[in-house]
Amino acid sequence: MTSRFFLFLFAVFSPLLFSSNSIAKDFSLKNQSEVKAIYNESLNNKSSNPWHITNLYSKEDDSFFIPYHLWSGSYWDGNKNSENCMHDVRNKWVFKRGDRERKHRVSAPVDYEIPENGKIVKTFQVENRRNTQNYVCHKKGLARIYDGRFDEAGVLSELDGKECKFPAGFGWRLDESQDCSASSPKETKVVELIFDENFILKKMIYTYEKKKGRKTRRKNDYYEYEPDKGRTLHKKYK
Repeated sequence: MTSRFFLFLFAVFSPLLFSSNSIAKDFSLKNQSEVKAIYNESLNNKSSNPWHITNLYSKEDDSFFIPYHLWSGSYWDGNKNSENCMHDVRNKWVFKRGDRERKHRVSAPVDYEIPENGKIVKTFQVENRRNTQNYVCHKKGLARIYDGRFDEAGVLSELDGKECKFPAGFGWRLDESQDCSASSPKETKVVELIFDENFILKKMIYTYEKKKGRKTRRKNDYYEYEPDKGRTLHKKYK
């Protein structure tokens, strides 16, 4: 009876034991010095998935290419091109802002006329019930050229289309700030990349922070973005 009882317990609980041990975990990268070792390990688990670390990281430059499609939440085929960064978008961001769920509609390409010269440019447009923003993409990311809040405050000229409101393109390294616009009071830093057990990117976290020595009333921004979704979290902090 005793041996039969133990065999019964083994038959019931062994699948649970083995399955719990085999559950793979996501892993986080926060320091650039950690990346090469993870990249080398990923070579044993290659994938055609465009979000695989081997398609995002350059060992030669020790830096990442961040797809513009990570911002928009649109499908990305893996083509790394910062010169032709405009792409079709018909998406809705659903993300957390404080304790509330926010929804923004994202569309592209949308024509925008620059007031100063009447030039028409192709933009990404972000809309909610209270505001409209128009972004252009450049070799280091996305920048606003229109923001209804700036327009109402009479400071629209502060948006020069050069900031990295979202980091994208080549040459991004973890925990290193990049100052994309001399006129902007903020700079951009990728602080964390989260990959699944198969080395597929699941989430990018970055900050848009005040530059040292620059005065601004604007608070710092913390963002999280996920492939095929776009923005999933936005927080303000001092």
